[in-house]
Amino acid sequence: PHGGSLLYAVRGRGSFLRPLPGAADLAGTRIPQHPTDTSSYRLVTSTDADSSIPGIHEKIAARMGLAYPGNDLLGWVPRWASLALGHANVTFWVYKKRERLGKIWDHAGAMLMFQEAGGKVTDVDGREPDLTAGRKMIANFGWVAAPAGVHAEILAAVQDAVRAEGHGDLLRPLE
Repeated sequence: PHGGSLLYAVRGRGSFLRPLPGAADLAGTRIPQHPTDTSSYRLVTSTDADSSIPGIHEKIAARMGLAYPGNDLLGWVPRWASLALGHANVTFWVYKKRERLGKIWDHAGAMLMFQEAGGKVTDVDGREPDLTAGRKMIANFGWVAAPAGVHAEILAAVQDAVRAEGHGDLLRPLE
């Protein structure tokens, strides 16, 4: 009987999936690279968390013509896994204040799975994740993740919606 799966990534080598239980030396199957460009977006987000600007994610999705909420998952690790496995290909999260920080344990290893499968991840300002900034990710504000070829388009849509909803003061220009 199949007891689940182990999903993992190795920087520069890819993302892998292996069945559980299994022999300790059982190699995982490499997850194929996702297309870097797409015309079909599939969102993964959460409708239960209260750390975001109320209603902003639904408004961003509506502006982009995305089904909302798409895959509705509260925790970040399952969201990153959903992206890595190709069940979704877009996520974004805009915190309601700059002081609200992501926690490294929610993102570091899990976002690597999506990156190694061909995804691009930045914060809402467009900065790369800074995993050296400490347990609370003080160098990043929120998240935008999408296939590499369309990430800039998704990032722009998120920033435009934040400004249009009167929250442009939350954005910081890249230096």
